[in-house]
Amino acid sequence: FFNDTATTEIYTLSLHDALPIYFPALLIFPILIIGLRILRPFNIREWLIVIIGFILPFFFISVYMFWNFSLVPFWIDYLSLFPKNSPSVSIERNSPLLWLAIILTSLLVISMLKLRGNFNKNTIRTRSFQQIFFILLVFGAFSIGITRHIQIIHFAIVALPVSLFIAYFYLSAKKRIRLYEMSLWLLIAIIVWNQIKG
Repeated sequence: FFNDTATTEIYTLSLHDALPIYFPALLIFPILIIGLRILRPFNIREWLIVIIGFILPFFFISVYMFWNFSLVPFWIDYLSLFPKNSPSVSIERNSPLLWLAIILTSLLVISMLKLRGNFNKNTIRTRSFQQIFFILLVFGAFSIGITRHIQIIHFAIVALPVSLFIAYFYLSAKKRIRLYEMSLWLLIAIIVWNQIKG
């Protein structure tokens, strides 16, 4: 996104987004569109490249299925992957994992509040990236909610934005350093406890 013409990179990103043809992964496409809107000035050619790159794998698989006389059954099976009811959770609930979730959620909320307070003090490029990572967090959480069977591995999509926001919380510490250090050591202790007991 630093180049004047980034059409090759934009095409590659949109093509790679559609390649899994896995429904929760397809939610990254709106993140690509919103990121393109935030980071780049509007260029109709780039937007068309994104749409063509996203549709191309679906077109190729449709042509292949058409040649094999299974186009309609394929799309019926594919559309049946979209969840129609609430997902089932298959995560083993134990005390270390619960405490880890509580600590990470509270640190994420506090870091979001701190980020909101310091938002206008950052440079424009930093603000743009923070907005994109916030959108990645929102869409990642949404994609966790629409999977059929939620497992602990599904939370990997929100690991990057959560870790970046929590790192911002610790890096922006100016006063009460002891409180920040204690919360960091508490987080490390709970992670180690989770690894030992989990």
